[in-house]
Order: sequence, then structure tokens, then C-alpha cells
Amino acid sequence: MRTYLTLASKVLLASFFALVISSNNFVLAKSKQKIPQRIVSTNLCVDQLVLSLANKEQILSVSYLSADKTISFFSERVEGLQKNRGWVEEIFMMKPDLVIVNEDSSRPSLRHLKKLGLNVLSLKTANNFSELKKNIKKVSRVVGDTGKAKLIISNLESKLRLEIGNDYSPLAAILLPRGMTAGEGSLINELVVSAGFKNLALDLKIGRQARINLEEILIARPDFILTPEASTKFPSLAQSMLLHPVFETTRAKNYRWKHLEVPEWAWLCGGLQNIYALDLLKKARLKFSGRVDQHD
Repeated sequence: MRTYLTLASKVLLASFFALVISSNNFVLAKSKQKIPQRIVSTNLCVDQLVLSLANKEQILSVSYLSADKTISFFSERVEGLQKNRGWVEEIFMMKPDLVIVNEDSSRPSLRHLKKLGLNVLSLKTANNFSELKKNIKKVSRVVGDTGKAKLIISNLESKLRLEIGNDYSPLAAILLPRGMTAGEGSLINELVVSAGFKNLALDLKIGRQARINLEEILIARPDFILTPEASTKFPSLAQSMLLHPVFETTRAKNYRWKHLEVPEWAWLCGGLQNIYALDLLKKARLKFSGRVDQHD
């Protein structure tokens, strides 16, 4: 069953984001560091942090992927901003006073940007909540944030502190495009485990991301199949395994396992949007154990 934001979830995220935005509508007058006013971000996950921590007026450009509502939580907020593809030439011509890049995916570009004398902040991919909090704090400091980071971290930590209880922990098979799964060392695994599930990838000794066989899933008989929401906007062979008849069958009521679709924007990158992923996963687990009304 395709998942959608409930009205309560929409209000929660909208209200929280409004609070986050209002907390940074001013800068400290006594700050010794010059606050950047022409920020360029070149990576989808970096975009999500910049868009949540900087004032929109400070942002000159974000990656073109941030306009895609299937993978970007802030797709509506990027309207009016320039979109880039991370090319050194286009970034240099924008004359930014700060460029924020992903260190793992932009090493050649990172070297060239620095050689051109641009102010560059590089972030490592956040594969767990500890690394995510470090990235939030780094971006917060450099964009002159005065409170958003604390609010986001505080809300994430409050979600993680919620008692999971002694209920049965359902076994979940995470199935990503190209037949991949997420295991130890991945943010998706951390979200799933933090919500009280057992991750099949850990039982199979699968690392951060690797291929999983359909037979391995069938033999394990998991309680849940977790997949990103199917997208018809950009059909591709990458999604073909998700459309296998076996998984279509799991959508049938009262089948031996449940099929839960998670919006890609909620777990693909680390940030404010992970609050929704945790809520969605925890509610599904609690409903499975009978602790939440079926119509919740």
C-alpha cells in the first residue's frame, strides 16, 4: 500500500519546519565570522542540510536533484533558486562565497574548486545519527545559524529516546532499487533498527549496501518488506525487482508479510525529514504488534 503523509504528520512537519525557519531570521551582530550570502550546494543530501539551516536569501544554487519531490524533502523550497550539476565551470561562474560539497562524491571537483580559490566546505556522507549530527553542526556554524541546528538535533534525539518496549521486533527485509539492500553502516539501517525492527541484512552479514537475492528473502520469511515508494514518473530497470510478482502479491490483505513503502525523501538523506521516517516505521511496527489501532 502506497504511504502518504497523514494530516497529523503534515501538520507536525510543517509546524516544526516553520519553527525552525523562524529561529534563524536574524544573525548575530557581534559575530566575527562573515556570514555567507551566496551559498552553492552541489549534492542532494548536502542540499537538504543547507535548505534546513540557512535562510533562503543566503542560498544561490542547489543541485538539480533537489527539485525532484520523490527524493527531496525541500523540493518546493528550491523554487527560484539556480540548479547546478556540480560542474566546476558553472560553480565558478556563479561567484559563490561558499561552496558546500559531499566529500565522497566530489573529490576531483573539490580539488579544482579549492585551486580556484573558492571557499569550500566538504562533508562526509552521514551513515549514522552521530555523523549526521556532526554535519548539521558544521553546516550550522558556517551559514551563521542561530538555533535551527539545536532544534533539529533535539527533535531527532527525542524520537530516538522514545521507548521501543519489549514487543516482538519484526524481521524486515529492506529492498532498494537494483536489488540492493542496506546493512550495517548505513543510515537506512540505523533508522529501521532504531524503530524497533530486526534488519535481515544484518543476519546475512551484509555491509552498508550490497545486492540481496530474492531467494534469500523468501527463505528468511520476513515480517516486513520495506521498499521506497514506487515512482512512475521516471520508470527504469533499476526499479524492476521491486515490481516482481512476488512483491505484488505481498500487497494482498493478510499475507504472511507486510509491505511498507517509505518515501525516498524520508530516508535517502540525513536530516529533519528522518523524523517522518522514524514515525512511519514505528507506527507500522506498533500496529503489527497490536499496540496501535488499525485505523490509526
